Amino acid sequence: MLYDTGNGWSIYDFSTGGAVASNTNGSTPSTSLYKKWKSIHTPTSVTYYYDDTQQVTTSSVTTDTGGLIILKWYSGEGYSDWILIRKYAATEPTVTIEAEEYQKAASETLKISLSEALDLLNPFSVSDSILVSLDEFVQMLKPILINASDSILVSLLEEAGYAGMIDVSEELSLLLSESCVVDNPTTASDKSVRRLHGKVKISYTDSSLDEDSEITSSSGFARGSTEDSLFDGMIGAPVKYMMLDGSCPLDGTVSVGSDSIGWRGDDMSDETGAVNEWIAISFATPRTIHNLNLYGDNQWNNFPVAFSIYAYDEEDNEIEIDGVSPLVVDDNDEINWSYAPLTALSEVKKIKYEISKISQPLQPIMITELYSSYSEEYTDAEIISIRVLEEMEYSSGSIPLGNISSNECAIKLNNSSHKFDLGNPYSPVSSLMLKNRRVEVWFGIEVPFMGETAWTKRGVFWTQDWSVPEDQIYVEITALDRLELLRKKEYYSRTLHIDKSIGYLLEKVLDDADLVKDTDYWIHPDLYEIIIPYGFFKRTSHREAVRSLAVAAQAKAYCDGDGCIVVEPWDPGTVARVQFTRNKFKRKDNPLAFSEIVNFVEVYANPREIGEEEEIYTDSEVLRIEPGETATRTCVFEGDDPCTDVQEADFDQSAIIDLSDVIWINLSEETNLDISSADTRWMRRDDAIRVTLDEDVEKATGAFLVEPEGGTPPGAGVHINSQTNYNWGSEIEFHNTGNVPFEITSITIRGKPVRVKGRKLVTAQDSGSIRAYGKLSLSRPIDNEFIQSEELAQEIADDILAANKATRKDVTIEAFGYTDLELGDRIQAVSFQNTELKNYALTSQEFEYDRGVFRVKYKGRRI
Repeated sequence: MLYDTGNGWSIYDFSTGGAVASNTNGSTPSTSLYKKWKSIHTPTSVTYYYDDTQQVTTSSVTTDTGGLIILKWYSGEGYSDWILIRKYAATEPTVTIEAEEYQKAASETLKISLSEALDLLNPFSVSDSILVSLDEFVQMLKPILINASDSILVSLLEEAGYAGMIDVSEELSLLLSESCVVDNPTTASDKSVRRLHGKVKISYTDSSLDEDSEITSSSGFARGSTEDSLFDGMIGAPVKYMMLDGSCPLDGTVSVGSDSIGWRGDDMSDETGAVNEWIAISFATPRTIHNLNLYGDNQWNNFPVAFSIYAYDEEDNEIEIDGVSPLVVDDNDEINWSYAPLTALSEVKKIKYEISKISQPLQPIMITELYSSYSEEYTDAEIISIRVLEEMEYSSGSIPLGNISSNECAIKLNNSSHKFDLGNPYSPVSSLMLKNRRVEVWFGIEVPFMGETAWTKRGVFWTQDWSVPEDQIYVEITALDRLELLRKKEYYSRTLHIDKSIGYLLEKVLDDADLVKDTDYWIHPDLYEIIIPYGFFKRTSHREAVRSLAVAAQAKAYCDGDGCIVVEPWDPGTVARVQFTRNKFKRKDNPLAFSEIVNFVEVYANPREIGEEEEIYTDSEVLRIEPGETATRTCVFEGDDPCTDVQEADFDQSAIIDLSDVIWINLSEETNLDISSADTRWMRRDDAIRVTLDEDVEKATGAFLVEPEGGTPPGAGVHINSQTNYNWGSEIEFHNTGNVPFEITSITIRGKPVRVKGRKLVTAQDSGSIRAYGKLSLSRPIDNEFIQSEELAQEIADDILAANKATRKDVTIEAFGYTDLELGDRIQAVSFQNTELKNYALTSQEFEYDRGVFRVKYKGRRI
């Protein structure tokens, strides 16, 4: 592609070194547009076209393989934008992109590389179009970005008989018919006139929030049905779930059960559908009920026909429903029954349904949903303000850009109607303003102005505090993201993981936090390639375990807009998402972070080996256990090293005997005992002797068993009920089966420690920076249990040095901002006198939405 403003041209062949043709037919130089050159090669000649007008056909071009064609100008100026080489097709398709601005000219061509194989089975006609979805950020020649979520609609101009397979390595050449613009949230945010919106959704109840709610029923739950599925928000059944009563055809029309099957009773209805069943839900805390629901199974057309509903308060008193109790329904014909009482039911602790008839004979009762989740959505008029903070945390023991995000939000909603007043009996939410309610936040921008709102979800959070000032007309809510919640959950790792990847270890941590892979968390495939010889965790929080693994992988962990925890390598990309030129921000600061210069980096490598079995725990502290009682001792192994092959504990015990007790002596071998001064007798091994203690005897040890007077011989004393071994210690539960107290006087545990052997300190330094600023190191060497190879330690040291050896001119920007940037994105900002764009990785963004006014504070780290 040639931009031609010169007065002449000629074409050369590298293989011959001579001119092939010149503008002998004449050509009018262009003043504004790109011109298209085309050459068609045959075994004996080459034909050249200038804007589809044939210029010359020549046979002077060599047929040698590898001949290259170049363009040369005698005067003027010009440059090549790009050159496309492909196999010639007799009938060539011509296509166009419909667009609006940025002045891509009518004769220009946009090249699109296909991201996957595209099978074009039929020829295209003029009315056809191709929808090209982009799989990565694409930057055009002019300063405009096309996001991954954008699409380009390609319309055909003429009959195009192109059929067959287009391979992933091939390209489509698209001819633009008019000037081009792409509208998306990023480009719309750059407009001088724009309109933004906010949206908040609070889920006041759902199955994950109401774990303490309890479902009870008259006949229990048939195998495969679960009580949690009765308030999981899933109404009806997606497929026809199987019944094991002989009535299910084996023709593929029924499926095995799932976690959302609902309630199926154990008893069957009679020939008329009559049943005698009840089911009830009890809430952890009393609440206001605005709707009563009873949803049947749509696949089996099985639903309650006749039933009575009772509501109870915390004292188990009946609450009237529209003036009666119970509320009786005897002719329901709806699968999904719902009723809104004329007056909301306040302080409801339990709801009970007594069902006397269902719609199907000779089937069990089927209920798919009993109490649906309740949520409310708030938009512009109801929102006073939203503040969302997203930032990466990092320290001297981390990589420069941080490893884990810390996100929070603060929301103020309009309360002029007193809807959020505590104790308001007419409010559907006043009794549901509790901790750990799910909050979702969106910011939206009209694309284009006055057009549809493009929403960007900024996160999922869980409420912490609610504030309803009596002298104000708002309710204020603070909430944290899922990673912050993991800070409060303790993680106990039992296993020493040998030769496992960081991805595998992350799965273990997040699974233990009851999160679901690919739904609640996602791990980048590259992290499964980093193998840790000995992976272990001391007692820690789930969040700290994730952070430690992210440090070793030089990765970042954050929550995406859907609340999913993402762990992936740091990669700001090669294309800046946005460019902060002078007209796009209110204030900018480039702090000279001299205090953060690091030109000398130290990282420890901690290789480990499994040792020989030895005593890893000894304890002589007395543990007293009363008769019939249990006691637990947490034994933390000596030293900081993890242990494996932990053996069952050995312990010593002794009985505590009062003078009034009678003891039985079990003989372990034939023993000659002096029964009295007048009688000597041989005893058999299984005999026992009853001995009354005198004041000189205080304790009995060994095989002494105690029987209180008038009782029976006791058991053998204390034994181990259970022993749970971790790599850092054991939890042992002892049980006393005797009839007197026993004391554990010593505990010994053996196992194999996994100790560091050949610990190494690797360094990375920059002599030039040291000469300029002196030796500047981290406050302490990086020491991470998962950095066990010298190679990984050196890689981390080199990366930290590269990013910190020079004076960093980071950036802080206050701007009207964008709704769709993410932490870690590459951004650009102008430097001194707006002469140059510098690159930064986004490490913090604070969104503020205040009655329609949208601002963002950004922090970027120079890269």
